[in-house]
Amino acid sequence: MKTGIVFIILGLLIIGKENLKMEEIDNERVFSIKENLKKDNNYKYKNLIGLFSLVLGLFRILNKIIY
Repeated sequence: MKTGIVFIILGLLIIGKENLKMEEIDNERVFSIKENLKKDNNYKYKNLIGLFSLVLGLFRILNKIIY
């Protein structure tokens, strides 16, 4: 169960770090989408690894619940 949660968090961090930027406005942290994204092969692979990690985490949790 713990490894499934770790995989889900890892996938969200990979995807979030690649697509979002954190700004501080009026002493509050705000996440916004990056404007100038280079959608090259590195971008695609990072998103695929993040998605794979999310799916793997979901299946780990489902496996633990079913069995």
